[in-house]
Amino acid sequence: MSLIDDINEKIKQKEVSLDGIADEIVVTDTKKEDYDGAISTVDTRLVNQINEVDQTLADVQTAYQDRINVGCRTDMFWALTGVTTSTAGTGSNTHYWLQCNKLSLAGYASSIAAVGVQTNSVYPLPGMFTWLDPNGYNFGTSTAGINTMPAQTKYGFIVDYLHGIRYHDSPCTLDIGDTTVGQFIGTVGTSSTVLSIMSPYSDLERENISDSFSIGDIVTSSKSSVFSGQSDTIVGFGSAIASFSGISTTIGIGTTTIPTILLKTGAIGFATAPESDGKFVTFTVSSDPVGIRTYNDYAIPFNSNPFSPETLGIMNGRNIGAGHSLYYNNTGFASSPQSWRPEYAIEGYEPEVDDYVEPDVGAGSIYYKEGFDVRPVLFGGTWAEEGDMTVMTNSLFTWSIYEDCTTPPGYTCAAEEAALTAAIGVRDAKEAEFASGLSTFNAALDAANALRHEKKNSYDLKIWSLRQAIGYEVDEINRYNSLNDYIDTEGLD
Repeated sequence: MSLIDDINEKIKQKEVSLDGIADEIVVTDTKKEDYDGAISTVDTRLVNQINEVDQTLADVQTAYQDRINVGCRTDMFWALTGVTTSTAGTGSNTHYWLQCNKLSLAGYASSIAAVGVQTNSVYPLPGMFTWLDPNGYNFGTSTAGINTMPAQTKYGFIVDYLHGIRYHDSPCTLDIGDTTVGQFIGTVGTSSTVLSIMSPYSDLERENISDSFSIGDIVTSSKSSVFSGQSDTIVGFGSAIASFSGISTTIGIGTTTIPTILLKTGAIGFATAPESDGKFVTFTVSSDPVGIRTYNDYAIPFNSNPFSPETLGIMNGRNIGAGHSLYYNNTGFASSPQSWRPEYAIEGYEPEVDDYVEPDVGAGSIYYKEGFDVRPVLFGGTWAEEGDMTVMTNSLFTWSIYEDCTTPPGYTCAAEEAALTAAIGVRDAKEAEFASGLSTFNAALDAANALRHEKKNSYDLKIWSLRQAIGYEVDEINRYNSLNDYIDTEGLD
């Protein structure tokens, strides 16, 4: 028997082995369907309970917004963009530069002196946002509150925490054919080819979630119209400096170095952190999404970690059954899924070694727009609109800069206030009812976790090891084919 014949015979044996392993994967995957069905039933009940509670929070949010919609309150206010001094005319003059702004969950640009007029700008401080507080304004006594806060302030809103079920998912518990590698909160600008991963870049490079990604992987966004065709391709990696002032997680507040992804085509839209609704955009990285067609599509590298990267997210009606474990959550942290590498977890050794802990993922927060009972007005009593600008000289009280929202006189907003009070009462009662039955809810959660544990140990890990075996056999076949080519080219047979 020739060398090539011997090698071809070994390849045939490997292919027969591969067919058998692939068949065993299909059989094992079928066996776990009973667990999938039971998990789906329990998860659906749990999610429905959570949704009933969270709906009452949404109803309160609607009631607050209704007061704005009918004019009982306003979401507009005067921002103080600068205070300057000049000597034009007689003596020294102080100019107060104002702009009408709308309440925003995305924060505000730092207040700066108006372009072209600053002469010895004396207020406000760089990097801060300053406004004339409607709640502290009283024209009759000539007092107004000048407040300065960080640009990410959520002033004018009342924050409440949503209820949810957080899942922890690992590669071994993903369905066969699910090619997800990892997820993260990200930002990208229009026409930019640089996608920023809002997670600190570690000095220990193996800890970065970007290390799990590869050139050629596909990137999709939870926000529509960010990418042309709804996806882009990774062509490289880098790093950048970014601020986490708008994100509430264990990654901290401040400016630091972050990993970046270089995109092939570039964004046609944008993603900020946070968006105008206070939420974040999730980016998902996937390997070649061709699906399972042959045994080769089952293959994963022999040394693949079944438990990393781990992804944390919040369960809803679209991802019932997700994860290897579930936890009730009411922390208010952002609900965007985030991935990390738990095998490199470490804490308590700073500053020598940076902490590396699981990301804070929660059910999210809901914001009630409380607004103000006075609205900004221009000189002469005209209602100011968003973007309107004006200037006062030597006094903030040249005219009444705010006016009562409840004009015309006689309108009391009683209906809107009653609706808000009723909605708050329903929410409080529902949350109290849920809290009193939390032990029963957690018992069902424990059952869902027990089903997941059994499915993972009996079936998911077995399927993972079988896929590793296929990966090994595929590597062996490729090695044999390369050897055949060399033997044939060099005439060794």
